[in-house]
Amino acid sequence: MRPLLSYVEVLPRVPGNWATLMGKPVEAGFVLREVVPQEKKPDRHRYAITIWGEEALHGMLTNVAPALLARDRELYVRTACFALLSSEERIAILEMRKHALRQRKERVASWSAKGWVAKTAQLRDRLFSVELEAIEEWITEEASNLKGETNEKHD
Repeated sequence: MRPLLSYVEVLPRVPGNWATLMGKPVEAGFVLREVVPQEKKPDRHRYAITIWGEEALHGMLTNVAPALLARDRELYVRTACFALLSSEERIAILEMRKHALRQRKERVASWSAKGWVAKTAQLRDRLFSVELEAIEEWITEEASNLKGETNEKHD
């Protein structure tokens, strides 16, 4: 059994973290809790993720509606846990983000306004372009890693 925090150090800082998404993780069997009595202090609680918890966390990270990945925090939670995912799963998440960003970019480009709204649309367009370029580079890197992993398995 591995300590819970080694997996999800960043998640408790994110609104809607995985523990709240899975309900009561201890009662559900996703997490084990050990109560350690302390002198002159409240009992200390130690948590460890179970195999079922790992599967539930993996499912939460990979089974996502593509439209949700338009939200930055949805992407950030998943990228914070990329070490838990395979290259194929990481690429799939990045491809969904890329698709969602392209849709948002098209919507912003359709704004036909003047003044500050037009300036905002121009800024958003540049930001989308920069992020799309970065995601393309990341996908290329992941695909290269995947190819290397595949070659190592065949050697």
